[in-house]
Amino acid sequence: MYRQPNNLAFHNLCEKSSLPFGNKQLLGLNLKFCLASNKLNHDNKKTMLNLAYSIRTKHHLKQICSNNDMSYIPHIYMKNKNWNPPPASETIKNQLTVFEKALKNMHNSLNLKYQTRNLTNLTPIQTKMLKIFKQRTDIYITPTDKIYGLQ
Repeated sequence: MYRQPNNLAFHNLCEKSSLPFGNKQLLGLNLKFCLASNKLNHDNKKTMLNLAYSIRTKHHLKQICSNNDMSYIPHIYMKNKNWNPPPASETIKNQLTVFEKALKNMHNSLNLKYQTRNLTNLTPIQTKMLKIFKQRTDIYITPTDKIYGLQ
């Protein structure tokens, strides 16, 4: 379980609606609090495609620069969505394949290890409050300007 912050604070400006019990535990986290997902990300295929694209592009640019005896200046190149780099060497392809297999194995082992564990960084009360606030239409949670705070 993640450590919860101790200095929970928020301003309740509700005049007509009363907030449910336990709201301070959730709203005191701040609107910039990052919620951790309860599940591991399953999108390894897209990550591997992006990695292969990046490696193939760098390999291609390195070959061009070494063949023409000119230096590569990264900030003059723009990404073209319609261009795909040529295939890389067999060594690079093999290394990418080995890395992808290792990544899949590690991901599967982590899925098995944390299958029954709760990975979220919210307490049960905070999770319940989040569900309640999502359902209620009479409560608005917004950031406020510190200049116009309560005096």
